Formats: sequence, C-alpha cells, structure tokens
Amino acid sequence: MRRMLTTSTLVLALCMTFTGMARASTIIEPGFDLFQTTAGGTSFDFPTIPNPQIVDFEGNPLGCFDFGSGCVSTGEADTIVQRLDITLDFAGSSDTIDIEIVALSLVSTNPVDLGFGAGFEDLFITLNTSSPSTQSSMTIFDTGEGSPHGTFDSLLNFSFDVVGSVGGFYTTIEKTFTSNGNDWQHAPTGEPLIDGINHLLDGSTENRDIWLDGLALHDTAGGQHTVSAVPEPGTALLVGVGLVGLAAHRRRRPRRRLP
Repeated sequence: MRRMLTTSTLVLALCMTFTGMARASTIIEPGFDLFQTTAGGTSFDFPTIPNPQIVDFEGNPLGCFDFGSGCVSTGEADTIVQRLDITLDFAGSSDTIDIEIVALSLVSTNPVDLGFGAGFEDLFITLNTSSPSTQSSMTIFDTGEGSPHGTFDSLLNFSFDVVGSVGGFYTTIEKTFTSNGNDWQHAPTGEPLIDGINHLLDGSTENRDIWLDGLALHDTAGGQHTVSAVPEPGTALLVGVGLVGLAAHRRRRPRRRLP
C-alpha cells in the first residue's frame, strides 16, 4: 500500500511538472522600446554648477538609430531601451530580463544661467557610450489577455553627458532610475512601427510585442525622467492642436543643436 501511494505521488508530481512546462511559453521576444520624453515630467538637480538649480528637460529627437544594419528613422523618439532576453510566461506570473538603455537625447526646456558671468546656455543630455549601462533589469507581470495585458517594473543604471550649447559646460553624471507598475499591452500604442525591432517580433503577429500603455515615470536621486510611447500620427495631431501656442512661443528662441 505504501509503495502504491509513493508511486502515485511520483506520477502526480511528474504530471504537474510537465503540465507546468507545457504552460511555460514565450510571451515577449527580445527587441527595442522607443520612447518620447513627455513635456513637464523630466528634471534634474545640478548642485555642482556655479549657479545650482533644478533644470527642466524635454526630448531632443534622435532622428534615426542604427539597430545593427544602418540608421533607421525613429520618428520623435529620444530614448531607446533594448530588451536582451526572451520573457517567459509561467502560468501568468512574472519574469525578469536584462535590459540596456542604448540611446538618450534631451535638451533643457529653457537656456540655463550657469552663473559667474558664463551666460545662458542650452544643456544637452546624451548617453555616455564609454560607460554602458550595467545591472539593468525589467520585471514583466503577465495578468492575462486584454488591455492592458500586464504591468512592468524597471531598473536602469547608466551614465550620461551634459554639454552646454556653446562649450561652456560639461559634466558626466551616473544615475540609477527605477520605475514601477507601468501598464503594457501587445498591440502597438505608438510609432514608428519597425518590423523585427519593436513590431512583429515573432515575424508574423503582434502576440509577442510589448508596448508601454500610458506614461512611465523613472525616479532617481535628484531628478526624474517621464516617457511615453512615441505618439501615433493621429494622437500627435490632436495633441499638436493644443500645443500650437506653446510651439509658437518656442519658435521665438532659436534652438541650438548639440555642438
């Protein structure tokens, strides 16, 4: 009798194991996430410049990015994060993968007073490529089909350069950014759609893509960086109507490019 119970228990355990293995599947392929920095949601504290202050930043579109086979148009994207691993679905729980920020391009919303007679300069933020991001991760929670499909948390460690538009300021800053409880879904919520990069990652359907649904706030000591999926053309048009006055105001001040 004891032997029969032992055998039955072993068979049951094996069945549960194989059932669990059968349910484990790839829900998200490796790929790239393209983001746009949202106005009014990004700022950094600069306590070491001659005139210490908190500086507001906005996105400075990359224009294009080389994903490995030449420069590809990235629309209004200013921030790109690469997901390095396959995400597995274990009965609707979660999985943690490695990620890396591979592009960042921001500019101060207004010229910054550097103090001590240095004058006003636009400040540009770009990724410090000589010190790539390390120990960065993303935990994706799968809550089932629908919109949103689940949530994700992220941890990003990287360094970025801050450069003045006329060469009067330069510094490198290392930061750790955390973001929690962001909604995601499989269907695209933004542009551009780049097949094999951020769209149709399994080659035929959107079932293994991931798109930010809403905003993601990345907190760090002395600052924050808020991003969204790059707006689809229709959405961008509606938002643009509401920002006509702001755009007209900004056109009065010529924008300098990164020196």
